[in-house]
Amino acid sequence: TMEHQSKEADQPKKKMPAVTMIPPSSSSLPEAATTAPAAGQGQGQALAMANIKYQNDAGREAILSVSKEVHYDFGCLSNILNVSTSRNDLDRLADDPNITWVDREGAVYFIQPHNH
Repeated sequence: TMEHQSKEADQPKKKMPAVTMIPPSSSSLPEAATTAPAAGQGQGQALAMANIKYQNDAGREAILSVSKEVHYDFGCLSNILNVSTSRNDLDRLADDPNITWVDREGAVYFIQPHNH
């Protein structure tokens, strides 16, 4: 029924994505980050954390479509996402022309100024 469909459509909006920082311009990120990948993508594989720099919105969407979790979103600063995904998906992203680079170390450093 129409009423049943509208309730289902509201469900993804109620879930909070696993994103620490969301740039204000990314209104579509919550739905994209919670969307499950297509069947068969990365299932049963060990996850790897990586930093991935994208060149454009198509690259960002490619990363989000295969990410199991988005840990940090540095898009507002440098077009980089820190995510967990399968190693096979990292290989595919490394070959994507919309991706600048894939850092498979996945380390994130925060530098705080010293107050003396």
